[in-house]
Amino acid sequence: MVPRRFLLPYFVALLAVGVTACAPTPTPAPTPTASGFASEDEAFAAAEETLRAYATANNEVSLDDPSSFEDVYAWTAGDEYSNIREDLTTLASKGMTLVGETAYVNFNATGYDNARGEVSAVVCVDTSKADLLDSGGKSVLPPDRDVLVSSDVIFTTRSTPTGLAVASVKRNSENGACSD
Repeated sequence: MVPRRFLLPYFVALLAVGVTACAPTPTPAPTPTASGFASEDEAFAAAEETLRAYATANNEVSLDDPSSFEDVYAWTAGDEYSNIREDLTTLASKGMTLVGETAYVNFNATGYDNARGEVSAVVCVDTSKADLLDSGGKSVLPPDRDVLVSSDVIFTTRSTPTGLAVASVKRNSENGACSD
């Protein structure tokens, strides 16, 4: 696992203290947040980067190779960790095959709770180039399924390269992120 950037905001704060100590009117250094992000914008950028890494890990899963699940697990926490473990294990035990790729097409950050270390977002995922096949090679997905799926996603502070992991993904029935 790649070491976390958690210390970066602390180093930035220390540097700011050193620089302002020479100034005639010292200003207080920014205090790092509980999440380790110096700003809401930084947290939102980390959440989007986390989503990108999580999507990449999901697209690299091979259901006949359980070791390929590990990268997906590394980007999850809480409910999403439990759910994805169960889903991948179940699909693999049924001899299913994932083909193609999904991609997020829209990311709208909706909230940041620095005390809890959480970022929320509404995300639109395009599943049009992905399919799930049974052991006979036949698609198990309905032909009339929604290929653009809007979901509410919660990210939480974790020891990952971005400092966040996907904690919860819930389909958004309003399809908000996909209607923009």
